[in-house]
Amino acid sequence: MKQTPKPSDPRKPRNLSGVQFRYFPPEGRDSMHTLSAYNEANPAHQLGTIIWHKKSGNVDWIRTHQDYRGLGLATSLWEKAHKLAADTGIKAPQHSKDRTDTGNVWAKAVGGKLPPRRTEVPEQ
Repeated sequence: MKQTPKPSDPRKPRNLSGVQFRYFPPEGRDSMHTLSAYNEANPAHQLGTIIWHKKSGNVDWIRTHQDYRGLGLATSLWEKAHKLAADTGIKAPQHSKDRTDTGNVWAKAVGGKLPPRRTEVPEQ
């Protein structure tokens, strides 16, 4: 996996070794697909999550724990979600129009079709 320079705090991770992924299928009519990452040494501690709509595929949420940012965890979640979709026939995640600035940079980095972002209407 991707290596990064040694952080100033030696307790912080330098790679994704030990990271496991778990899929939670939608339950109910309006629920979402969820793929979570956790460390095998501490399964209760979530490191990252991607949540996408079961019908449209629009990503509703993608987040990584601050200690794991920059290691490729969000990209791994994206790729594993796409592989899961290809293997099982579920709707693959796709980029949403509702992206933050940081989310937009990440979406461009992982590729795929980028719908135009919604513009916020300035308050008057």
